[in-house]
Amino acid sequence: LRPDGTAALTDLRAQDRLLAISGQPLDGLGERAFFELLRRSPATEVVVRVQSGTEAPRDVVITRMRATGP
Repeated sequence: LRPDGTAALTDLRAQDRLLAISGQPLDGLGERAFFELLRRSPATEVVVRVQSGTEAPRDVVITRMRATGP
């Protein structure tokens, strides 16, 4: 997590494993498709499903910023 990024302002933790973005499972999803899910309209909310260690998965709502990546 970047200290100045949107994720750092939420309940996301550095050791969280990303499971899904907006209901789209990330298992087997390529890097390009991953960033496309994030690049949707800035300033809109997105639900990210994460899991910390052996805890139950949880949903975290974040507001999109301009994504960087491939």
